[in-house]
Amino acid sequence: MPRERESFGEAFVRVAVSTFGAPARRAAARQDKLRFALEQAQISMLPEAYVALTWLATVVVLGLGCVLVLAIFALGAASGSPPTAAVSAVMAVAPVMFAGITYVALQVYPDYHAGERRRQIDRDLPYAVNFIAAMSSAGVVPTVLLRDLARETTYGEVSKEIQWMIRDVDLLGIDLVSAITRAIARSPSLRFQEFMQGAKTTILSGGDLKVYFSSKAEQYMAENRRVQREFLEGLGVLAESYVTVVIAGPLFMLVMLSIMLVVGRSTGSSQTFLFLLIFLLLPMTHGVFSWVLKNMAPES
Repeated sequence: MPRERESFGEAFVRVAVSTFGAPARRAAARQDKLRFALEQAQISMLPEAYVALTWLATVVVLGLGCVLVLAIFALGAASGSPPTAAVSAVMAVAPVMFAGITYVALQVYPDYHAGERRRQIDRDLPYAVNFIAAMSSAGVVPTVLLRDLARETTYGEVSKEIQWMIRDVDLLGIDLVSAITRAIARSPSLRFQEFMQGAKTTILSGGDLKVYFSSKAEQYMAENRRVQREFLEGLGVLAESYVTVVIAGPLFMLVMLSIMLVVGRSTGSSQTFLFLLIFLLLPMTHGVFSWVLKNMAPES
């Protein structure tokens, strides 16, 4: 069969590994947390490959930045209007700055993505446990129950965690208890770890999983209702603050400054403040309230 065409990402990783293979392997060996972060983020890449990818991306960004800066200098010299000393200094530092940003961003990306997965798991876990409890009460055995949950894309990252467990059971031949242990070790969500640890303890002690799943479903749904109620109360306070700080206050200032400009009693500072209010302060306050609202949203 003809080989499938290699994607750009795969080709980039292959070039990175072939270029920085040995030093990247030694560097990855000194980063103990990298493999764990890649597993939690479910990034299908070896640590040494990810280190090599980070290095090559940094070098590429640095090279492209240098080429772009040289091209701008060349165009300025050809047109007879070279950039000023201050602009030249900024342009000279820009490639290194962007290369550093690229390196730092790729370094923190596994931990950031693992944190995003944790929030999504914590958000969807109550509903997934409710599904498990309903299936268990119907007499479905645990392995079949987990396979059904793994196929349910509605539960997002929870289903992906279960898919890894099913992979361990079906492809690696690991028993269910050991698969649960591996899932507890690699999951970024403490809430998911606690739930699976309880299921493991129930199995080992010969307890009734049906009772355990039902009790956890009731617990999580009760917590979910409490968190939603607290979020709505906080949202009411935020809405009042938004109307006062972002709507009424700036609107009053806009009207007063506009009247002062019309009647000719304004100064240059008033006009400058008006422009700052319209083009800087208002967008910033809207952005801050959007960020606060996003972080206030409950995870479960």
